[in-house]
Amino acid sequence: MRSSSRIWVHVGLLGIAAGLAWQMSGRTDDTSNSTAQTTNLWKVAVESIRSVSFDSGDHKVFVERRNDKIGDYAIVTSETTNAPEAVDAGVSIALKPEVKRYISVDAASKMLEGLAGFKITRTLGKLDKARFAEFGLDKPTGTLKIDFASGPRTIVVGASTPGGGNYYVRDEQSGVVQIAAGDPISTLQYADARMSERDLHGWKTDEPVRIAIQAGGKRRQLVKVAGKSNAWADASTPASQDETASNWVMKLAQFHVSGYFDKFQSTPTPILRVEYGDPRNDLGYIELFRVNDGSDAPKYVVRTERSRWFAEVVKSQAEQIEKDAALVAR
Repeated sequence: MRSSSRIWVHVGLLGIAAGLAWQMSGRTDDTSNSTAQTTNLWKVAVESIRSVSFDSGDHKVFVERRNDKIGDYAIVTSETTNAPEAVDAGVSIALKPEVKRYISVDAASKMLEGLAGFKITRTLGKLDKARFAEFGLDKPTGTLKIDFASGPRTIVVGASTPGGGNYYVRDEQSGVVQIAAGDPISTLQYADARMSERDLHGWKTDEPVRIAIQAGGKRRQLVKVAGKSNAWADASTPASQDETASNWVMKLAQFHVSGYFDKFQSTPTPILRVEYGDPRNDLGYIELFRVNDGSDAPKYVVRTERSRWFAEVVKSQAEQIEKDAALVAR
């Protein structure tokens, strides 16, 4: 009897496991028109994309592609709506959306390339609305809209696939449900963390071999000391390292962006300006400003060829750079 009971227990467990496996496979495979083949929903030139938006209800992102003499970049506007504040008598006060605007370069370029060749890993076909809940399309993660030169396209983004990484999507034009590669979508979904440009220059710190510093009405030329890294000398004595100048240049390279301002009520005057160059070409510049945007304490911002806009930097670092500038630009 004991042996027979054990057999029936094992049979029951196998039945449950088979049922669960059938349920899980049904989410992605139980469609009459399902096909598994990586392809592109469309493939166009990046230049044909004018703008991109992603709306998840409480968070909206708008990306506007731009180009200047330096190259391609994007202006990103992010709008987050927080939950209303509850007050007495059950009345709630709606809060104003938090709006951020910033520059994006490398992350925007990668995201736009992904959208220009929108990659599909599986096609599930047209589904009845009754099945939308299986794929998160009844309560979408968000709505992706792409404004092409030829016209707009709208993609409804559902749940992420089992294991994550990709998304179930529905093309509003065709009504077909597919599985899309996750990268461009997740970049937009988490734009504030992934798209804001943090680097002030597009070149590496070891590329410049000459620097021109302007501060306090003075101008000084520095050159890199041959055979030494992070070593700079006055242009008149190129073999004699200036320790103070070398440390100052290294600290200046450690600036990173914490936020952006496209403009101020009055145009600020730079505290200093530094221009970089390699043996043949000018590489870029950085300008440091002290500004007051109405808050109690002034902010320090910089502007470079890559930032385009004013970019806020850490106050303590900027104060040290400003303090030592007089010693360097002598």
